[in-house]
Amino acid sequence: MNSFKGNYDKAIEIFEDLRDKYGEDPKALAPLGFAYAVSGNREKAVECIHTLNELSINNPDISLNLDYAIIYRGLNERDKMYCHLEKALAEKVGGVIFLKSHPEWKKLSGDPRYRDLLKRIGVEK
Repeated sequence: MNSFKGNYDKAIEIFEDLRDKYGEDPKALAPLGFAYAVSGNREKAVECIHTLNELSINNPDISLNLDYAIIYRGLNERDKMYCHLEKALAEKVGGVIFLKSHPEWKKLSGDPRYRDLLKRIGVEK
C-alpha cells in the first residue's frame, strides 16, 4: 500500500519487476495485490491472495495476516480485511501501528470497527 498517489499502473509495474527479480515476497506481494485491486484487476489481486496462501503453507512460522488485510482492503472486502487485521493484532504484528497513519487505512476512519481496532492497538483513545 505504498503511496503512488493513484498511479497504480506505475506501482504495478514496479512491484511486478520486484517479483520477477526477487521472487514471491509477501512485502511486495501485498502492495502488488492492493494495486491490482484498486485498479480494477480483481482477478490478479485474487491471484496474489492465492500466492500468499501458498507462502503461508510453506512458511507456517511467519504471519501474513497484515499482507492479506492489505489486499482485502484494496478489494473493499472489509469483513475479510478486519478478520485478518484482528489476527495480525493477536499475533502482535508490528505493522499494525501504521493503521492510524497510512492514508489508505485512514480512509476507514468513519468505520467503528477501525476506531475500535486503533483503541486496542493503543494508538487511539
